[in-house]
Amino acid sequence: MSISLGLIAFVAGTAGTAWWLIGSEPPWWTALPPTGPGAAAVGQDLENAVVNHLHATRPAGETWSVSISASDANDWLASRLVKWLASREPSIDWSTLHRSVVDFRDGRIFIGAKFLPSSGGDGVVVWGVVIPGIDDQGRLWLRADGVNLGRLPLPMRAFTASPRGLAMRAIPGGIGRTAPARDAAEMLDGKRPLASTPILTLADRRKVRLIGIAAREGRLELTCQTQIP
Repeated sequence: MSISLGLIAFVAGTAGTAWWLIGSEPPWWTALPPTGPGAAAVGQDLENAVVNHLHATRPAGETWSVSISASDANDWLASRLVKWLASREPSIDWSTLHRSVVDFRDGRIFIGAKFLPSSGGDGVVVWGVVIPGIDDQGRLWLRADGVNLGRLPLPMRAFTASPRGLAMRAIPGGIGRTAPARDAAEMLDGKRPLASTPILTLADRRKVRLIGIAAREGRLELTCQTQIP
């Protein structure tokens, strides 16, 4: 009897600790400043600046770079991400996506999203540390060793093994069980690149290829090459 009670107490304590960790926000998340009332304007300015860089007149084959700060990226995420996602996946209810943030440092991208249950509550922060890179075939990769629910670290297989697994079900709103979420998990697990050919074709038929990506000192640096047909 005492062994059974001890086992029950151990299991209950372990489960309680796990759920406490899941409900806790990671230190890097809480250290980031909240977005201000001017986020929409900053997000629009960032979008316009990127578009201007893409469409600038350049010699054929010229290599050029653009640098994006984490604070500007977070303002864009706060003001425009949900609308952008809804335009691409209108069948998914994105209302539980409360906040998304990134940070760039030491060659890594810290990326996280907080989901709130529609019934109310504190929600959960889903986040990971991603290493970006372009391989010798020109493919863009974003790889993560694991993904965290709050302060609970989990291996990628917890997300990729089954769309009905605990990790996916812990994300409020059912977003974790959607096809885009499964695709994202496989991408972060290194099963597929983010883009096999990271090339954007402009209206005038020019093409912009991403040839380099680096995250350092709070900025994401993108190196591109404009190709003229």
